[in-house]
Amino acid sequence: MNKKKQIDENIDKENDAKEIEIKTYKKHIYSKIERILSEDDLKNPAIIKLILDDNELLKDQIDSLKYYVDNYHEVDKELSIYKERNNKNISHEILHDVCITIGGLLAGFIAIDFTKPITTKNIFFLGIGLVLILGSSISKWRKK
Repeated sequence: MNKKKQIDENIDKENDAKEIEIKTYKKHIYSKIERILSEDDLKNPAIIKLILDDNELLKDQIDSLKYYVDNYHEVDKELSIYKERNNKNISHEILHDVCITIGGLLAGFIAIDFTKPITTKNIFFLGIGLVLILGSSISKWRKK
């Protein structure tokens, strides 16, 4: 768990992540009052002011939450792009390792028995092994 936390901190440092202050909204003081208003109540300017004040508070909350919703979708897209890049890198690493291993085996096939003369079959295996090793190394070098 400690290693994961350290990785998250390193990612935050690399991406210049900033901590965002999260606003918490307390429960409104008039929440227990019955919400049914009569026509006479709506004619009272004090009640209209209270309703307008609540309306402004809710608009402010909506505006602040829009920022988080927009950022969530942007960050979610970036995360999926990075995950896909990571998957491509892992598959490329696996392919590189397989090519190096097979190339080494084919190139080493020629050295199994030195008592026999070198034949075209041995040179063919050596050539294919070296091509696999060089091609794999060049592709990995180009990816960096």
